Amino acid sequence: INFALERALVSAEDFKKVKALSKESGKPPYEVAIDLGVLTDIGLKKSMADYLGLPEMATDSIVDLTDECTSVIPKRYAIENRIVPVDVTAKEIKVAISEPTALRSIGGAKLISGKAVSAVVISPAEMTSLLAYIKGESQSIRVKTVLPPEPTIDKNVVVAQAPAPISASIEELSKTNK
Repeated sequence: INFALERALVSAEDFKKVKALSKESGKPPYEVAIDLGVLTDIGLKKSMADYLGLPEMATDSIVDLTDECTSVIPKRYAIENRIVPVDVTAKEIKVAISEPTALRSIGGAKLISGKAVSAVVISPAEMTSLLAYIKGESQSIRVKTVLPPEPTIDKNVVVAQAPAPISASIEELSKTNK
């Protein structure tokens, strides 16, 4: 949630509200912000990817982790460092991260695997789902995506109205001025 405040994804007022409700409920601030609708998982993912200069990984492409993916880096390392291998080739591992601090673990992943490592950004909810799957707490990788609310439009409010077209000719206007 601090990243969201720094990137102006939430207001200072919402940040304080989220912190207070988090403390009161015992839920992590990120979950409280999502529940309140002051932050979206998709919005945070996009902002994180832009900030880090890394590509986003599409939610629907996270459908299955093969044994090869989950065995190339020890599960404990992946869980503790929040760095999940999502694709493996002969020369490279693609890892998913959801926070800037996970970048520090890429060097360790390279050392452990002996392969080049590239990173993609996923959302915190996607990371939670992937980690639950790796831990054996979930049988599938399903992420509940919360979309931003649709803007409401009050059809009774007129924002601006164009002036009525001028239909009178110059001759007609000059006659009325005489």
